[in-house]
Formats: sequence, C-alpha cells, structure tokens
Amino acid sequence: MGNTLYFFRESIPLFENLHHLTMRHSDMRVCWRFLPFLLSKTPNLKTLHIEGGLHYAQKSESLDYVCECVSEYSCLSSCAVEFMDINMWDDGAEGEMEQIKHFLGKLAHLELLKVHSLGGISDEDKLRITNHLLMLPRASPKCKVEISFR
Repeated sequence: MGNTLYFFRESIPLFENLHHLTMRHSDMRVCWRFLPFLLSKTPNLKTLHIEGGLHYAQKSESLDYVCECVSEYSCLSSCAVEFMDINMWDDGAEGEMEQIKHFLGKLAHLELLKVHSLGGISDEDKLRITNHLLMLPRASPKCKVEISFR
C-alpha cells in the first residue's frame, strides 16, 4: 500500500476531516516515502498510531538509521499531530530509538507520545529504554512520554 500511495502521491486528496490515522504494516523494511505526502494532505490530523513497528534503515557508513524517506520530513515541523502511539517491534533497537528521537525532535505540536514494547524483555533493557526515551530532546515543550512493556 505504501508504494502505491507514493506512486500516486500527486492524486492524494486533501483529508480535512481526518483526525486519527492508524498505520498498519507487516514489513518494517518497506520504505515510508509516502508519509510526507499523506501528512501534508491531513492538516487537522491530531492522532497518529503506528502498529507493526517503526521503519528504519540498516545503519551503514554512509547512512544513518533514520531512513532518507523520513529524514527530510519538513512536514513534521508543521504537522498538527498532538498524540502519537508507537508499537516497538525491535524492543528498543538503536534504529527504533533513533526514529523515535527524530519524531520527537520534529513534531512541534506533540503533547503525548506513548511507546509500547511488544516483546518480553529484561528489566535491564526496560530501564535502558525508559531512560533513553525520557531524556530525548523534544520540539514541543508540552510533550510527555509514556512507556509500557507487555
């Protein structure tokens, strides 16, 4: 679906009444290059829920974890999203944490970020993830971060 949205991005209509968007996907390797176009067509979007984990690039010498499809999201700074809900599938892998850092650093209207870890992880990893997420810089001074482990 993501590739289809990207290829037909010029045809995406304006969704003025869309206030809640849930992104579901089963393959974290599929690039999200459609997302900037979709977000630019949803000026009143308040809630963004991401199921299926975060898409991020595999780190290499020339590439950061934040995929280029997301790294240039100038639309995030003006995006009206106030609530974001993310399911981590890689249990706080560096790529996931970098992607969350990117969202927190760009979403200027964000008031609450909820992060859920879906796997059984050690108490040490829970503490590492919690400390890391709570210390990340935020574009919105009102933004709170909540973390839950299942």
